Amino acid sequence: MSEPVDIHNFDVDPEPDRERFEIEDDEQAAWAMRKLLHVRRRMGANERMMNAEMTRIEAWRKRVDSRFQPEVDYFEGILTQYAHKQRSQQDRKTIDTPYGVVKSRSTQDKFKVVDEEKFLEWATENLPDAVSVKITPSVSAIKDASSVEHTRTLGLVAMTDQGEIIPGVAVESGGVNYSVEVTE
Repeated sequence: MSEPVDIHNFDVDPEPDRERFEIEDDEQAAWAMRKLLHVRRRMGANERMMNAEMTRIEAWRKRVDSRFQPEVDYFEGILTQYAHKQRSQQDRKTIDTPYGVVKSRSTQDKFKVVDEEKFLEWATENLPDAVSVKITPSVSAIKDASSVEHTRTLGLVAMTDQGEIIPGVAVESGGVNYSVEVTE
């Protein structure tokens, strides 16, 4: 349960009625870590209690609502049947009432490639427009084939072993990330 720390914001404002404490040795750091562990455990207990209650309430709702599902299915079925009849007889696409709307909408046929190998074998010769090849840069290959150099005008650049700057590649300087991990 570690959280990243913003390296640009070490000045944490103390609580309004709490004096700012500065850790000066490992013993004090251990004390602060124990306090942090205690607070995180309490927060975890609160979350577990909330999840248990939410699970219990959700189970209750599902249990009491389940007896209504046959009625929901029945009324949705007869409304859909009526809407189908209205669409086929009067080209009426929407049934609008003060209590709700039944909408109908035409959809297009859906195509799905179920055997990619067979399709690609056939399409390569018979329908080449249906086959696409995507070429994308590999950042890991760029890192392996270059080194980071600092230039006066361009700043950090990716450079090949032959001294050529790799065009179209930006290099951001790495930094130091801090994380606080409490052992539970």
